[in-house]
Amino acid sequence: MHIEKTRRSSWFVSLLTLLVTFQAATPAWARGRLGHRVIARLAEKHMTPEAKAAVAALLEPGELLADASLWADENRGRLPKTAPWHYVDFPLDEPKYDAKFSGDVSSKGCVVDKINEFRLVVKDKSKSIEERRFALRFLLNEAFQEK
Repeated sequence: MHIEKTRRSSWFVSLLTLLVTFQAATPAWARGRLGHRVIARLAEKHMTPEAKAAVAALLEPGELLADASLWADENRGRLPKTAPWHYVDFPLDEPKYDAKFSGDVSSKGCVVDKINEFRLVVKDKSKSIEERRFALRFLLNEAFQEK
């Protein structure tokens, strides 16, 4: 049980490290489809075997990490309720983000709220594979966005 918990923590920490690392990436890297795909391929090279296996288990058969990183943008029109999940609005004269700028209803939350929510969904084994896959795809998409 301890080994399984350690492995789950290990792949989650690897994925989270990957997401944080690419949040700081040069914006020019994250332009369009090619940028998403290149960053995803680079990310794969730095993932542990456990993290790769855990991510692969959530993706559809034959789906690559690079494909998953594009999914949220490519399905934006089909999923209009997810539009606020791609950004956060706050006044330009504010020096930094504050939680008061989040959506007043969690289902309408901004990207910050959804990243926190989706992190929990991805690691929650009681959630369905479809829910966890959906959450992973959004996390990947946001990790590789132009900032």
